[in-house]
Amino acid sequence: MEFDNVEAIKSVVAVGLGASIVPSLCLGAGHVSNSNMIVRPLSPSAVREVGLVKLRDKRNTEAMKLAAAAILTLRKRG
Repeated sequence: MEFDNVEAIKSVVAVGLGASIVPSLCLGAGHVSNSNMIVRPLSPSAVREVGLVKLRDKRNTEAMKLAAAAILTLRKRG
């Protein structure tokens, strides 16, 4: 099965129809209770690249500047 919604994935797992790997941010409170699921961290952990794309002629907003600065800060830590 393939879903593009994390809550749908958690619903399928919660009723015993599968298992999944989801980002840890998705494991907090949501529409589906985690009470009957077992959550284990991946070892070794999974890593992915994150980038920022913007239109060439689009002006930078304060939000865009903050997001770009945060991404660059995280990149330096890694």
